[in-house]
Amino acid sequence: MSSDSAIADSSQSIGTKASIIAAAIKVFTRQIEQWKRKRAPPGLEQKLRTTRNADRTTTARILLDYGGFVAWIAYSLATEGKAHFKGRLCQENTIKAFKALPFKDRVNAARTLARLELSRATRRHIYRISNRLEDKGLLTDPHEEEACPNSILPPSEMPTENHEISSDNPNSTATGNTATSASLEGVADVFGEYMCNAIRRVAVLSDGAPALKAAVTMQFPDLALHDCVMMLEVCESEVEHLVKDLFGVDVMSVMGIRHLILGKGVKLTSNTSNPEITLKGVRSEAIVHIFGPEIHEAIMASRMRKRELEEEKNLATECVSMIFTSKSGEGAYVNLSLELEGGSRIRKKLYS
Repeated sequence: MSSDSAIADSSQSIGTKASIIAAAIKVFTRQIEQWKRKRAPPGLEQKLRTTRNADRTTTARILLDYGGFVAWIAYSLATEGKAHFKGRLCQENTIKAFKALPFKDRVNAARTLARLELSRATRRHIYRISNRLEDKGLLTDPHEEEACPNSILPPSEMPTENHEISSDNPNSTATGNTATSASLEGVADVFGEYMCNAIRRVAVLSDGAPALKAAVTMQFPDLALHDCVMMLEVCESEVEHLVKDLFGVDVMSVMGIRHLILGKGVKLTSNTSNPEITLKGVRSEAIVHIFGPEIHEAIMASRMRKRELEEEKNLATECVSMIFTSKSGEGAYVNLSLELEGGSRIRKKLYS
């Protein structure tokens, strides 16, 4: 399925990115400000099901994933109905231009809508609607065990985010230098569209309230003689694609078991008693394509990569590794070795 950003560039002719985003946010905000409903709009449940099954790069899905239920319902109201009203053509052109914006711009707009202030009455009505949808499991991604930003989860069942790096100085010798649960906005900024779709989302408590975060962990060493490590949790639906794009290896699932296709009829799988598979060795161009230039730069500057080059190893680096099991219903872990200074800059973007 193609993303909304594939719409013709001519859609953006009505203004610059900034003006398109501002106009779109105004359109969506107006839907909430004019809210007079006490019940869910007709067909809302089916629209939510459709959005949940849509590609992660479609505008409706972005607003739901990154802006929450309020942002999504504002978009849904703005794009529904056939009634004529003053300014309808302008509104349609604004939404069309917004849907043609790059992924990252639509994510940022969704995050802005997530901070929208609601009147007490509107908040109460939307809360009741979202609770009914939550009871039906519609505010949870059916393909992943992830809660949406508006899920009402008991605090005792939710993990808390940990950003307690002891110092902004990556050379700190204090222990416990671990950050978990990155912001979705930060992930979109650092990685771009590909990994935004692949990284698993988790619900955590942030300042006492439930929030949707990305399953990204960074660990900084006690001594400056080592690299820092980033671990990404990958959704099970993206494992086969990522293996192919990173390592050039095809993966085929048969009866719930993953097989690595090595060529010339050779297949590799693990036994059931130890189903774990580890792949290492990724070329520079694949790192840039999958993880983006900032991650690539931090990997290339790492001590591990410099040692590889000194030892005249081949072009593929073991600074990137991927661990997964032979069970097709399970996700994977990607580990990256990053140079300390570059890793520290990335941390600030992910966890600010």
